[in-house]
Amino acid sequence: MLTRRLQRRLRQLFARIYLYGIHHLDPWRIGNAQTPLLLYCSHGGWSDVALALVLSHRLLRLRSYILLGPHQSAHFRWARSIGCITLPWEHPTALQSALTSLLPRLLRRTDSVLWVFATSDFLSVGDTDPFWSCTDIVRLSDRPIALAPAVWSYQLLQQQPACYLWIGTPEVYGPDIPPSELVQRCSHALATLYLHQQRLLYSGTLHPGYRLYWL
Repeated sequence: MLTRRLQRRLRQLFARIYLYGIHHLDPWRIGNAQTPLLLYCSHGGWSDVALALVLSHRLLRLRSYILLGPHQSAHFRWARSIGCITLPWEHPTALQSALTSLLPRLLRRTDSVLWVFATSDFLSVGDTDPFWSCTDIVRLSDRPIALAPAVWSYQLLQQQPACYLWIGTPEVYGPDIPPSELVQRCSHALATLYLHQQRLLYSGTLHPGYRLYWL
């Protein structure tokens, strides 16, 4: 019921939603993936979380686990009622304890996706808490994990407001990668993809690979 309400609300905000890179998720969608999948995302507001939920349910057909920090859960109280998981990004000991108990359930399937949302200042900070938490997830997992960047952009000041989601190429990481290197790679990949998408949108050029999706 709440998913339908979120969908109606999103329809009021966006006339169109454009998606690129869904083909990267095909191994998980058709059931022949060898590793769990984690999408680390740019994050600008509640609509990112709502879109992730609605798109997972309506289009991607993937079981979704959305991982939020305490401050995000406080702003999006509705998120708790749809199963979003609050993780204490800022407290390493509590985070490790939470991940140790959660990861077997979150990563036992290869037909699901974990969404991790960065803070809105990721472009200037780079190594935000959620990025470091991705390293904890990789380190504590008993098998490699595929990580892919996902960036959201919005064009609201036009006759037909639109949302653009670009999912990057997944890369597989195991627990042997140094945390600082993984943070640097994820931060660089996310910022690069975001800036590339922004340049295309501001140039007025729509990437031919975008797929139009109606909520």
